[in-house]
Amino acid sequence: MKLMWNGAVAGALAACLLAAGDPQWVRTKSAHFTVYSCAGTGSTQEMAQHFEFVYSFLQQALGELPPGGRPVYLVLFGAEKEYAKHRSNDWSAGAFHEFADRDIIAIGDPHQELATAVHEYFHLWASRQKLGLPLWLNEGLAQLYSTVRPTLGGQVVGDVPPGFASHLSRYGWIPLRTIVSARDYPPSDKDGSVSDFYREAWALTHMLELSADYRAKAGQILPAIQSGQSSEEALSRIYGKTMAEIEVDLRGYLPMIESRSEIYRLKLPKAARVSAFEPAPEDEVRAVLTQLREP
Repeated sequence: MKLMWNGAVAGALAACLLAAGDPQWVRTKSAHFTVYSCAGTGSTQEMAQHFEFVYSFLQQALGELPPGGRPVYLVLFGAEKEYAKHRSNDWSAGAFHEFADRDIIAIGDPHQELATAVHEYFHLWASRQKLGLPLWLNEGLAQLYSTVRPTLGGQVVGDVPPGFASHLSRYGWIPLRTIVSARDYPPSDKDGSVSDFYREAWALTHMLELSADYRAKAGQILPAIQSGQSSEEALSRIYGKTMAEIEVDLRGYLPMIESRSEIYRLKLPKAARVSAFEPAPEDEVRAVLTQLREP
């Protein structure tokens, strides 16, 4: 989810930078990313290499990014508990923010939140391609592609955490018409409404993209929405079903969703090289801090 930054985030970065002893913030670069991290060199290298893999996958799956885009910075905190002190809400583990001269993705704990970081990167990709995704599809696709991982001969997409479907079926169901017409997120997550929105948007997108009954026409959805149709109109016209009927199909899809993934056979380049680590220059980090303090 795209979030606003504030001075508290900058303060967290400064705390890492100014700690006693050897500099805790390091910098490294790969073909498409500059990384500032106090999460340890091992985790940082893994994150940079995985992001290069994701870049190549999205380029093949969704098309080239427009030329001349802003550089992308990955800012990795050392632990979720540190990031939790400074994020702007109590349920997001990462954030993507656009500036005039760079885009930044921040993540609390790279050990635990790799998928969250990729989720945020999809939002960056969709923004740069100006896809104009409705809220449910933007979050659904971000969550779907956040699971991409390499496997022998291809890339797996669609992994679902154990227990996902049972939670959604028992506790988190929101009327599907409400999901596809939403223009903003639920106001808070105290009752789980934000998490439930994410889960159901993901489940719907998963069914549309990966199920045998829906996937063949999934490529028609976004062009129809971009032409001015509402999500409900587009889905009903494309599949010849009412939203109530699609909702019945989605409920029926949930028991099998945890065993349903897809292997893409895309030819990706070899893993991009990550440069040697070096202490992050203080002036560069302070420049990021100054930028992040801007409203």
